[in-house]
Amino acid sequence: MGRNLWLECIRKTLEEEPSHRLSVNKVRKRCTHDLWQEMDRVPTREVLNAHFDSQFERFRAKGYLVLEGKYVTTAPKQPRKQRQQRAGLQKEKIEVGEQAAWREDDKRQDVKHGRFSEDEKETLRQAAQDFASQHGLSGDDLSWLFSTRGLEHGSKARGAWQAIAAALPHRKYKAVYSAGTRMLHEGNYQGKWTLEDEARLLELVQEKGRRWKDIGAALNRLPEGCRDKHKEISLGQAKKKGAWSAEETSALRAAVHGYLARRIAAEDEDQEDAATLSLEDVCQQAQQAEGPQGSRAVLDDIDWNIISRTLGTRSPLQCMDKWYDQVSPSMVATGQWGSGDDRRLLQALIRAGPPTHDYQVDWGQMVRGRSAVICRRRWTMMKKCLPQNWNMNFGQQAKEMARVYAPGLLAEEAPATGQ
Repeated sequence: MGRNLWLECIRKTLEEEPSHRLSVNKVRKRCTHDLWQEMDRVPTREVLNAHFDSQFERFRAKGYLVLEGKYVTTAPKQPRKQRQQRAGLQKEKIEVGEQAAWREDDKRQDVKHGRFSEDEKETLRQAAQDFASQHGLSGDDLSWLFSTRGLEHGSKARGAWQAIAAALPHRKYKAVYSAGTRMLHEGNYQGKWTLEDEARLLELVQEKGRRWKDIGAALNRLPEGCRDKHKEISLGQAKKKGAWSAEETSALRAAVHGYLARRIAAEDEDQEDAATLSLEDVCQQAQQAEGPQGSRAVLDDIDWNIISRTLGTRSPLQCMDKWYDQVSPSMVATGQWGSGDDRRLLQALIRAGPPTHDYQVDWGQMVRGRSAVICRRRWTMMKKCLPQNWNMNFGQQAKEMARVYAPGLLAEEAPATGQ
């Protein structure tokens, strides 16, 4: 006996009653009588009554029926809404749980930062393929990784990025998602923007606002790419390329110093934490070999979008590169670092037996008189002298740095290791 058949019969019985309410006994009697007459194989009344009672309790528990004393009525226009609400709440609980896991993971300190190595990229690709195989998803078309809502594969793909990130425990979920998007999203391989693409982008921004995810889906491009392109277009005719003028350089210096001054005042940070860094100490050849990805906008927590808007003639990337490559004072010039400190730092790392990841280092104990923040920042700059440094773990970077620039350190440590 189908549950829907019982529910339809109960509702029909109540609708035929002027008051739309009857005692449970009368509803049972009428429903079992009507269904008993329609059946080919006639069960006993006892069986029908028992089946009715079990289904009645189910419908009442789900809110389809309301029991007032011995009388029963239908819940007005609520069953479907309640089902939707329950489904929505269940989905919301899952989504809230996932969001909480991502927020908690984002607080981790025991993680590796920076560019993904080739081994990490291969691990990420393999983890995506493994998840697809385990959940019956396509291993060739990975669009299910980036659009799950409202699609047939939605439930199968839920939790995919957390599962993939589990293969790279030293990386945050967010970092794995960002790297995976750049590697696997087909929107990252659409070529240069045409004038038609730019016009369509402006139309979509006018229509949808700054909802970059929706805009990216419409253009089949990454949301971040659409956002950055719109910023570039927004500069309009004022945008410049090529050599910086003296006025622009002065304006950049003033904008950055003003930004840092406001940030220091707002956060009440120590001067040491707010000090700026320079990349002029970094080997130029290594920097050119790395290309644009070698630069990072996190050294001083400077929002280069604000700096770009202040200048009005250069993109955020142009401002950042100009500042770190040529404008900002060096650590030595500002007194944060001294002659011989590079060797002392490297020597301390080699003697400590460099671990796999830099977050495992007690940076505050590396160079006497230098804080953990300063030592770690200096190391970030030093390792850029190593070509392909992103393909090495921290221990390999330290040993390679010593082999190339201070081979005597390894020779000094060899006898101690032999003992």
